[in-house]
Order: sequence, then C-alpha cells, then structure tokens
Amino acid sequence: MSINDLKYINDDELDGYSLLGKGTGTSLQHCASMGVRHCKDFLNRVRGYRIEQSDTSEMMYKALKEIGDKREWPMYITVSFYEKK
Repeated sequence: MSINDLKYINDDELDGYSLLGKGTGTSLQHCASMGVRHCKDFLNRVRGYRIEQSDTSEMMYKALKEIGDKREWPMYITVSFYEKK
C-alpha cells in the first residue's frame, strides 16, 4: 500500500484497528519511513494513521528559542500507524 492511500482514523473507528507503532518526523512520509525500517511488513500491514500531539517537539522548540537559538527548526509530528484487526 502507498502511504498516500492511508486512511485517517477517527475516534469512533479506532476499535477496528490495532496499533503497529509510532513515528516522529517532519511529515507523514517521514514518519512512515520509520515504520518501514522498524516494523516487519509495514507497507503490507498498515491501513490507517492518526496524528498525535507532539509534546516533545513543542518543548524542544520552545527551549531552543529560550536560549536564543535564531535558526528555523522544523516542527515535528508524531504519527500512530494502525493495521486492521
């Protein structure tokens, strides 16, 4: 399955899916690359995703700004990937 074909899973649909794993990155594709690396048969199993709140990314971004780091850092997202039960 192509990452572009994945379905966003709403709260009311979650019972029909099992968590495969989570990835943190700058885009859905970046996060999925972690799944390909660390989950057996990821592309054959994954059917959906949810974007999670990324507290770590926000804290890191704020801390860098507080110490005066003027560089532009990308914001990261955490994505949970699911397969059908």
